[in-house]
Amino acid sequence: MTYYHRKKFTGEVNNRRITCKLRDTKHYESKYHHCAFKPSVLDLFCCAGGAGYGYYAAGFNVTGVDIVTRKNYFADFRLGDAIEYLKDLGSNYNFIHASPPCQLYSCSTHAHKMKGKTYPDLVNITRTALNASGKPWVMENVMQAPLERHLLLRGEMFGLRVIRKRVFEFRGGFEWTKTPPPFTPISVARGEAVIIYGNASLKPTGHGNYGDPGRRIVRPDWCLPTIRQTWSYAMGINNYMTDREIAESIPPAYTQYIGEEVMNRLFR
Repeated sequence: MTYYHRKKFTGEVNNRRITCKLRDTKHYESKYHHCAFKPSVLDLFCCAGGAGYGYYAAGFNVTGVDIVTRKNYFADFRLGDAIEYLKDLGSNYNFIHASPPCQLYSCSTHAHKMKGKTYPDLVNITRTALNASGKPWVMENVMQAPLERHLLLRGEMFGLRVIRKRVFEFRGGFEWTKTPPPFTPISVARGEAVIIYGNASLKPTGHGNYGDPGRRIVRPDWCLPTIRQTWSYAMGINNYMTDREIAESIPPAYTQYIGEEVMNRLFR
């Protein structure tokens, strides 16, 4: 067996040796701990790793796949078409997570769609490829996407400063039966949460069109020195991401919650 830790992006290795809790083996400490005894998860359409980091925290080895190079991805990364990679190598992984692009269904892209911009619809194609893999899987997307609503998560369930509702569909021999965490709704208008999309800026709150005089920008008391830092804090993202990468992510707390349940039921 080969035991290793992923090198940092600079190529430097921290020489402090630590003990792997799984089998008391020695490793050099680094940013990402890959161990041969961990189950593996394939993170499709991975972006910068918001979902993947949650699975890593739950105890999985993580491999991300995206069609665009993601220099800030924290774990093993593969550049390529997610569907084709799934068809070719998906069966090599123990569990599969997929987050196909949500822009077609997202409310945040409404203005662009009204101007004629088009976005790909990959949900059904992804579902077909996931079923063909023969592995247990989960697919995630926004509320408006055509997914079966087996699980709905939102930021308040995990004490986050963002609402960010997301729906999850499970298949491949794994059914979600656990009751999700309780929550008390928080409000952007009251400064309890922030809206996150696009570039780093505080977004207007309220209803209707952006030209409505009732829309206003609320700056919460807990804002950090920069909006990117504020977004990172609100989402519970500890590893570095740009503002656009944060906007395209889901909170790692969501997939850590899912990953821990998958780990307990399938791999222990």
